[in-house]
Amino acid sequence: MNNEKALMQEAWRAGYQSPDGLLIKCATKAEAVRTRFTLYGAVKHFRNGKGEPDQALADAINNCAILITPEGVLIQRKLAGDVAKGLLAQLGREPKTVDQYNAEASMERIMQRVNTPAEAEAALKVTPLAASYGARNN
Repeated sequence: MNNEKALMQEAWRAGYQSPDGLLIKCATKAEAVRTRFTLYGAVKHFRNGKGEPDQALADAINNCAILITPEGVLIQRKLAGDVAKGLLAQLGREPKTVDQYNAEASMERIMQRVNTPAEAEAALKVTPLAASYGARNN
């Protein structure tokens, strides 16, 4: 293993072990992007299931996120379970995916264009063309 790969794997471990994560300072955004790619490249072998990392590196790979910040690259833990639960409580609802938001927006547009419930039902009916693309009647 070359020194750069070993250094990047050590950065993963350090980011996981530190409560505040590990900030790798970079002079430019381009340098930060290259560093991020290098970090992921250093563990690609393990992420693809072609080797077994040590336990500390495995924990870091599975539980850390790599973020580009104005200062450089930050390796930090993903939201912990308790933090995520607290965030859900503050939101007061379950999180929605982009697809769910898009579906709701589409439904609102349809409902703005129709005048009666029958028109709404007809607008939601799956046409043969839509069915050929995988649409389903619910």
